[in-house]
Amino acid sequence: SVMAGMDIVYSVQQYVSKMTEGVSGMKALLLDKETTGVVSMVCSRSQVLEKEVFLFQRLDAQRRGQMLHLKAVVFLRPTRENIEMLVRELLDPKFGEYHLFFSNVLSNDAVRSLAQADHLELVKQLREVYADFFAL
Repeated sequence: SVMAGMDIVYSVQQYVSKMTEGVSGMKALLLDKETTGVVSMVCSRSQVLEKEVFLFQRLDAQRRGQMLHLKAVVFLRPTRENIEMLVRELLDPKFGEYHLFFSNVLSNDAVRSLAQADHLELVKQLREVYADFFAL
C-alpha cells in the first residue's frame, strides 16, 4: 500500500537523521550501491546538508582522496565484500573518524576483522539496525 511505502520512507529518513545527528561536525556519508540508492531516494541533499553532511561517497569508488577533517558516517549492508572494503579503508584511512552503521546483523568474524583493522582507533561507534530496507 501507499501508506506502508510512506512509512518505510519516513523510517529511513529518521534513521539517516539519527545516524548523522549523533556525529558532530562536518561529515561524509560513505555508502554502498544499495544504501546509496536508498538514501538518495528518501533524503534530499538539502535535508542532509542541514546535518552538516558535505560529501557523499561510495565505499567502492576508485582513488578517494584523504579528508581527515571530515568524519565518516558509514552506512552499509554487512556483506563480505563491504566488510573487506571497509577493512582496507581502516588500514589506510581517508577520514578522521568512522561511525559504522550496518543495515543488518554483522557476523562475529566481521566485527573481529574490523576491530583488528582499526589500528588507529578511528572507529567511534558500530551499530546494527535490524531493518534491511532493501528487501522491501
